[in-house]
Amino acid sequence: MARVACRRTAGIHADFVLIKAKCGDRWGNLGDRKTARNFGSTTSMAATVALASVHQVVALGELDPGAVVTPAAFVYRVVKIACACTTGGGFKAS
Repeated sequence: MARVACRRTAGIHADFVLIKAKCGDRWGNLGDRKTARNFGSTTSMAATVALASVHQVVALGELDPGAVVTPAAFVYRVVKIACACTTGGGFKAS
């Protein structure tokens, strides 16, 4: 019987990751939309510290469990940032 050599490769790892989410609660459960649903949870699992910027902080239990894409176990901090600051041209002087 032939022996097949199997080689393990190191995965992608990051020290910090910044996740942009539509909404989240104070524990760090995040609800994303569109493409963020694909990458938010994956990148937070690959990082040591995951920081989430959310547009809306909701009360605990208000998020539908089916809508939670990134669970709180992978999120270190949640920061509320106004939606106007993160659209189009970024931060604008007022």
